[in-house]
Amino acid sequence: MKKILYLFGVITLLGCYSAGQSEFPTIKNDLRASAYPLVTIDPYTSAWSTTDNLYDGQVKHWTGRDFPLIGAIRIDGNVYRFMGIEQKPIKAIAAISVEKAWAGKYTFNAPSRGWEKSEFNDTKWETGQAAFGTSEELNVNTLWKGKDIWVRRYIDLEEGLSDKEAFLKYSHDDTFELYINGIQVVKTGYEWRKNVVVALSDEVKATLKPGKNVISAHCNNRTGGALVDMGLYVKEDIETY
Repeated sequence: MKKILYLFGVITLLGCYSAGQSEFPTIKNDLRASAYPLVTIDPYTSAWSTTDNLYDGQVKHWTGRDFPLIGAIRIDGNVYRFMGIEQKPIKAIAAISVEKAWAGKYTFNAPSRGWEKSEFNDTKWETGQAAFGTSEELNVNTLWKGKDIWVRRYIDLEEGLSDKEAFLKYSHDDTFELYINGIQVVKTGYEWRKNVVVALSDEVKATLKPGKNVISAHCNNRTGGALVDMGLYVKEDIETY
């Protein structure tokens, strides 16, 4: 009788194991959440991390924009950053017009091929104070009431920027394209934005040498307000953690 009960128990256990294997197979899942919450005050005030390590990236707002939240800890007099990325401030090499006045060459008539290049002859273009646009826009000093405008801004550099973190800052309304020394940096669709900051590639920075450089832009205004403003910036050399 004991042998029969023992055999019955073994068969039962094997059956359970077999059923468990077939009904609940092990599945390897490489998926992970695209973000996880760090701070949730209310549906509109929250901070999220989108990286595996808190210190690998900037903390984000739920809309995807940067959330300026830094976590740091002091140990034995030394400060260590464990969350977020410090954003060094940028300083102007050639500021946009709301920060410092500047003048550029412009035309409302479609120029010939190569208008974006440094060597282009723009002597027949008009000279005007930035920003360029319609009267309802901020700090407009040269009125632009038509559909298209082409603008060239010359910048004299004392030193090259190939070894620096350099940025373009611009405002536009509507469709916009921009070149630095003939290399395209911006090309938008039908949109309007202000004070956009874009990091410059190594290719572009290599062209920013001592002497005269040029930022060239074309903007098409479909309807409503119009605006063009642009400047060059570098990241300040300050200590971070």
